Amino acid sequence: MLERTQMITREAIAEAEASEDLDDDDIFSGKPSDWEYDASTEEVRHDSEEAEAGREGLQDEGHEGEENPPTPILDAYEKSRDPAEMERLIALAFDSLPERAGPQSNAAVRAELGIQSLRSGRDARKLTWQYRMCGMGEERLPRIVWEAKWANKKRGRQPTEWVKVVEDVWKGFDIGEDETLETEGPQGFKEKISVACAEREEQNLRKECKDKEGLEVYGMLKEGIGFKDYLHGPMDAGTKLKVKFRTGDIGLRERRRRHRTVDEEDDEFKCDCGFECEDRVHVVAECPLYKKEREVYVTELGKIDGTYREMFEAWNREERTVAVLGHRRWVEKAGRDIVRIDRLGKTFLSHLWQSRKERLAIGDRSCGNNAPSSRGRVNIKYKEKAQRTAAHERKLQKRRDRKARDLALFATWRDKGPAEESADAVGRS
Repeated sequence: MLERTQMITREAIAEAEASEDLDDDDIFSGKPSDWEYDASTEEVRHDSEEAEAGREGLQDEGHEGEENPPTPILDAYEKSRDPAEMERLIALAFDSLPERAGPQSNAAVRAELGIQSLRSGRDARKLTWQYRMCGMGEERLPRIVWEAKWANKKRGRQPTEWVKVVEDVWKGFDIGEDETLETEGPQGFKEKISVACAEREEQNLRKECKDKEGLEVYGMLKEGIGFKDYLHGPMDAGTKLKVKFRTGDIGLRERRRRHRTVDEEDDEFKCDCGFECEDRVHVVAECPLYKKEREVYVTELGKIDGTYREMFEAWNREERTVAVLGHRRWVEKAGRDIVRIDRLGKTFLSHLWQSRKERLAIGDRSCGNNAPSSRGRVNIKYKEKAQRTAAHERKLQKRRDRKARDLALFATWRDKGPAEESADAVGRS
């Protein structure tokens, strides 16, 4: 049976290659021989889905009627078309963010980069293959093979019908199956599927921001999915901090609260100023410990335009946080000043975070649970050494004082004559 399946598949591919309806990319992007069916999860997996994810799943958010702006990461990726290179570029841009990001921030990271999930790319390939097969006659071998039942007994797979597989995919979209399949031309069909996938990604992002703890701030930004403008240019310390503040991958005590247990007390999450939780909104907008940094930010904001300072002071804590971490509050008002405001916000975050590190007496690398880092342990070691040195100096000073006193007594005895010494002896007796 397996040999017959392989033979039929080879014939199907040869027939599809000879057909004018298919091109090479469409043939090998979703041919049935590469698909595997998992009965336990009711999903179809592609052997090369991770390799294809970077090529098929990247979608930038653009305004209607405008082209998507080019991005450094995507430009470099387009030259190589290598998924491994894409991962390297992302890791380079975000330093250690992809490795450190937890499940609660994965959706935010994908939205920052404009990357769709693997599911969207996989579903788009399934439906594109269905569109190709439905355009063929029922007597064509590729369609016969596609509609046939397959059984991979070697891995214990259950037989499945590929037509049934795409039915589950259509249930996840808000568009009609029959109407979409009647689209003329594969390019128009792909555009409709791409729009449907983007809408579903937006809905999923809004749902996760609403339901998952830790994504509340990203939900406030309401910037959607797409490579963000503030990521253009060098990845300096301010840009890295802005990424971490936006996605929630920052070492504040609110992150410990997401993984708390029933026995843990709320005191462990309190800010040092006494507020109930050290979260991003509190730290950026109202914490009195960073009042000096906030005043400098407001002053510099007023130098750009006096109305900007008045607007910022009139906003509430959530609106101030959105103004510092995002650009939605400034788009209509700031205009060309948006770049300067963005740079000022990054500087404010850098000074704020440096002040926090100095206050907690930790090193350059902040730990998630606020424990001293390796640099912090070195600082503590030097402090203890200085204390020991000071104690040793006090002991040496006591010895020097005692020696000086003994020398003074010896000099006094030496200067006295024999008569005075005998008189002293008589007096003591």
